[in-house]
Amino acid sequence: MLLDRQVVNDLASVVTNAGGAVLNGAQDLADKTPFGGAVKNAQSAVDDVAGALPGTTSGSVTASGTKEDGLSVYSGKGSASGLPSASADGIITMIYHQVNQDGAGPLSADIDATSGGTDAKAFQPGEVIQNIPGVAGFSTSSTMDYEVKVRIPSGTKCTGVVGTTKNVCIVRVRNNAISGPFGGSAAFTN
Repeated sequence: MLLDRQVVNDLASVVTNAGGAVLNGAQDLADKTPFGGAVKNAQSAVDDVAGALPGTTSGSVTASGTKEDGLSVYSGKGSASGLPSASADGIITMIYHQVNQDGAGPLSADIDATSGGTDAKAFQPGEVIQNIPGVAGFSTSSTMDYEVKVRIPSGTKCTGVVGTTKNVCIVRVRNNAISGPFGGSAAFTN
């Protein structure tokens, strides 16, 4: 997703990511043991099986030492390239980074086509057509990247304004974890 710095700053109050401190600590500890890689490799095999289920896809393990710098990498690029857009058949595709075990699926999605993410009542259900593995928001995965696809409601027209950017829709994905919900948001246009 490419956003200019003003849009990124304006979206900061809309876009959220969170994790469970207890599970993060436990996973961090497990990752530092000699078995950490084996656990992730085993989870990848489990996710490959889960990927065979309708509406799910296998994930890829985030490389060790990866720096989460997407904000700095993409800041300012939206000015030149514009916002990402939904496909001709109304599908928005994004990468979902699962931080820890309670960030798993299945995910639900909502679309705000009018308020730029500022009015909770503006969010309408979207259909997740490619989801991520998990049960009740939990799995043994952590630091995994999954492709998620959401079908926006037919006839949706992005009319939201964020900062000086017009025709903005916000897609919100989240799970139903007991300690959550956890997920994130993204801006796009159509």
